[in-house]
Amino acid sequence: MVRVPATLTPMSTCTYLIGVDTGGTYTDCAVIEAQGHRVLARAKAITTKGDLAIGVTEAL
Repeated sequence: MVRVPATLTPMSTCTYLIGVDTGGTYTDCAVIEAQGHRVLARAKAITTKGDLAIGVTEAL
């Protein structure tokens, strides 16, 4: 177990958004920086109709 000193403060904070679109053929995923609305990463995976979680997990 790692112990963090009580006086430790983060140098910066950033919030990320994850968008997922489970389409007919492909599942699209994007990671977006919340403040600047910059797209940091994009990915695609085949949509798995029987279990959408599989395609979402592969895209992530």
